Amino acid sequence: MRLTKILTILATGAVLSATPALAEKRVTVSNWTSPNHATSRGHAAFADMTEAEFQDAFDFKLFAGGALLGAKPTLSGPRDGVADVGLLALTYFRSEMPYAQLVADMALLGEDHYAMLGATSEFVMLHCQPCKDEFAANGMVALSGISTAPYVLLTTQPIVTIEDMQGVKLRTGGSVWDRWATRLGAEPVNVPTS
Repeated sequence: MRLTKILTILATGAVLSATPALAEKRVTVSNWTSPNHATSRGHAAFADMTEAEFQDAFDFKLFAGGALLGAKPTLSGPRDGVADVGLLALTYFRSEMPYAQLVADMALLGEDHYAMLGATSEFVMLHCQPCKDEFAANGMVALSGISTAPYVLLTTQPIVTIEDMQGVKLRTGGSVWDRWATRLGAEPVNVPTS
């Protein structure tokens, strides 16, 4: 009787180990930008390339336009299991991620936004332990950075000199631009994302 149980257990184990496992991992990607935005298109391209390279290993489900998580809930979303990947706008999380935000702010120091994207991404992912600790504390790992093309001021009056900036109200995209505008004598105006 004992030998029969042992053989049954061994046979069951052999059958189960020979059965193909469900290798597919669903990867939920949340992006709060529109489906046509460069970051959404980048997420889609990444998903397509990853699925092609690792066939039957991943199944990506993309949510764009804030359909799953808006800009601000993205910090807690991956940690809470709502999404596996998210587009994080550090400018909203200065107190939670001060080191990573400082590095992101420094991207404005360069003239080539592609070079600054590479430099700041590499630094955060490989060399900035406080940055890595901030991401880890929020249940995340930084996989990339983001950079924007040069900003252009659209104004009703020409702005040629710094003096022309005095008192001008500017819609700004975050704290680094607020400080820049204030330093030049302009008044930063923030518009909520929601």
